[in-house]
Amino acid sequence: VELLKRQLKQCDLKLQHAVATAEASQEKQKMLYDTIEDMEHVIKDLKSKVLKAESHADSAEDKCIILSESNADLNEEVNFLRSKLECLERSLHQAEEAKMTTAKDIGKRTKFFKSLVTQLALERERLNKKLSSLASENKMLVVKLKQAYKDSSPFSANFSSDHEANKKNSPANDSEVKSDSMPDVETVRRIDAGVLTSKHILISLFVLLLSAVTFWYFKDLNVDFSL
Repeated sequence: VELLKRQLKQCDLKLQHAVATAEASQEKQKMLYDTIEDMEHVIKDLKSKVLKAESHADSAEDKCIILSESNADLNEEVNFLRSKLECLERSLHQAEEAKMTTAKDIGKRTKFFKSLVTQLALERERLNKKLSSLASENKMLVVKLKQAYKDSSPFSANFSSDHEANKKNSPANDSEVKSDSMPDVETVRRIDAGVLTSKHILISLFVLLLSAVTFWYFKDLNVDFSL
C-alpha cells in the first residue's frame, strides 16, 4: 500500500510537472506566435519600405537619366559658348588691331590734311597777294591809259578836218582809228577778264581737289572699318 502511495505521489508529481511543462510550453508557443506575428508585421513594414525604396530608386534612376541628358545638353551648350567666346575674343582682338591701325592711319591722314590745309592756305594767301598786286597794277594802268587818252584828245581835234575829209573817202579807216584809239582800254578789260577767269579757275580747281581728296579719304576709311 505504501508503495502504491509512493507511486501515486510520484505520478501526481510527474503529472504536475507535465502540466507545468505543458503550460510553459503553451506560454512559449503563445510567445512564439506573438513573435511570429510581430515578425510578420515587421516583414510587411520592411516590404513596404522596400517597395518605397524601389520606387524611390526608380524615380532616382529616372532623375539620374534626366540629369545625365541635361548634363550632356549643358556640356554641348558650354562647348558652343566656349567656341563662341573664342570667336568673340578673336573678333575683339582683330577689332582692336583694326582700331589701332585705323587710329594710326587717321593720325597720318590728319597730319597729311593739316599739311595740305597749310599749303592751301599759303597758296591762297599767295594768290590773294598776287590778285591784289594785279588789281593795283590794273588800276594804275587804267589811270595811265585814261591820262594818255586825255593827252591824245587835242591832237585828234587838230586833225578833225582831215579826218572828216578822209571819212568820206574811206569809211573803213574810221573804224580802224576808233579801234586804235582805245587799244589799251580793251587790253585792260581783257586783263580784268583774264584775272577774274584765272581766279575762278583756281577756286574751282581748289574745290575739286578738296572734294576728290575728301572722297578718297572716306572711301579708304570705310574699307578699313569693314576689315
